[in-house]
Amino acid sequence: MASTASAQVFACPAVYKKKNGVMTVSNSLFSWTETAASSPAISIPYEAIKAQLVNAIGPSGKVLLKLSLWPVGDTPETNHNFSFPNPATAESDRDHIKDYLATRIAAVRQRSATPASAKPTSLPRTASATTSSLTLQDLQARQALLSKNKDLAKLHKEIVIGGLISEQDFWNTRQQTLINQEWQAFQKKGISSGSLADTKPTVDGDGNDLKYKLTPDIIHSIFIEYPAVHKAFQDHVPDKMTEKEFWGKYLASKYFHRNRTTAIKETEDLFDKYMQEDANDLLLNPTGVQFTIHNKLIDLTTTSEDHVETGNRPDSTMRAGFVQTSLPLIRKFNRHSTFILKSSMYVGTVLEDLEPIKASRLAPLNIQDPASYFDSLTQESSLKTGQTSVSDKQLHTFQSHMQSWSLKISKLSYGTCQSDTIFQAVSELNRKRRNDQLNQQVSRVKHFKHYQETKDIMVSVNELLRHYWSNLNLVKLGEASMKDKVFRIAAALKKYMAQLNVIETQAKLVGEDRGVSLINTASISIEAALKALPSAAR
Repeated sequence: MASTASAQVFACPAVYKKKNGVMTVSNSLFSWTETAASSPAISIPYEAIKAQLVNAIGPSGKVLLKLSLWPVGDTPETNHNFSFPNPATAESDRDHIKDYLATRIAAVRQRSATPASAKPTSLPRTASATTSSLTLQDLQARQALLSKNKDLAKLHKEIVIGGLISEQDFWNTRQQTLINQEWQAFQKKGISSGSLADTKPTVDGDGNDLKYKLTPDIIHSIFIEYPAVHKAFQDHVPDKMTEKEFWGKYLASKYFHRNRTTAIKETEDLFDKYMQEDANDLLLNPTGVQFTIHNKLIDLTTTSEDHVETGNRPDSTMRAGFVQTSLPLIRKFNRHSTFILKSSMYVGTVLEDLEPIKASRLAPLNIQDPASYFDSLTQESSLKTGQTSVSDKQLHTFQSHMQSWSLKISKLSYGTCQSDTIFQAVSELNRKRRNDQLNQQVSRVKHFKHYQETKDIMVSVNELLRHYWSNLNLVKLGEASMKDKVFRIAAALKKYMAQLNVIETQAKLVGEDRGVSLINTASISIEAALKALPSAAR
């Protein structure tokens, strides 16, 4: 169990290497103790945990947790796999451990990236929010973004886990992206146009058993479309039976199967008396039902007197209720359609003039595909480097030709149509030539041997430069808490600069001019940043 120096937060049964034991999380470490053992077999401080992984629970029902530890010295990265044996509480135990570990790991990364010499009173306001104030919703949004965007996950691993910047600083520049992610994850879905009340079973086991899955949305849809079921639920649950028993009787009742072809046993049915209340569906003119027309544009009775020239005699070919067995099904569809239409009535009640003025906010540029962005930079730089220098002799020759040239329009004998045809042909050829050149340049850059490595370095450099320039002015203004951070980023930029120089040397040896131009784009930005660094820190 956990030591007395650290308070135990949560403990649950867990299996490690086919041995039963107890998993414990405390304020300072994670531990696992074998059953009947006096001391823990595994004791891991949160600083040593690199990452945690969980499995998607499948048909086998296994609930697993994997912990990856940072390599120490010559010891490689190690992994520990745990399973939770208690079927009733396995998933909840795993989620409890996972959520607590996520909070502790994030707090450790925050502390490791914060300078030890910085005083709490000198921290800027933007950094006052610590990882301890993060909610589970915030952590889930961050995890969803990293799992959805591989480039962002790679950047997070390189910059944050590498200890160059803190977790808080990394996400502070992506607040709008996090807000959008939370909005998408927790957005309430609208009402489905399909009828959820008509739930379909799935075959279970050997094919003799049918299994129905009733979600809260399906239950709500059943109550809306079948008021009699809602009334029966209120009359019997929970006084006379449990909710599970009620839905079992409903799925086996004649009420549920009245519009289906499946045969059911003739037994005492709970819903017999409620079916009598739905007898109106079988009547041509239901009693006690009032039809209220909200939209006059769809009121078919408003045009009943408009056809005086042909008479108002009813059409004998259209007799309502001729097929009486179809009335319940048709009225069921009508109730569902009315329910869907009423859900959109809120839009018509909102008046723009009464709404508060919303200030427009500028959203940051979100580059989903960094490859396209760097390709455009490469095209621009390659076009500049591809221009050949012109000597003075060539300029003098061109100047003399231009001075002796004169325009003699009177001798031109081309017609207007012929000139237009020539102009269109030349323009089309020029357009194709430029497209071929651009495509060839992009293709040559992407076939560069170190293209992916260079692109990854440029992504990391751009992220570091963003934090570097935003904190450099604070250092120049005497903000002591930012010095270590800026100097740490500058050291990382120098390291990336050395890597780019090695790649540039290799590119020059094999004649990869396009690769050299790609590297120069990042080198210029790094050199400008290092020149702006105070001379004492260079």
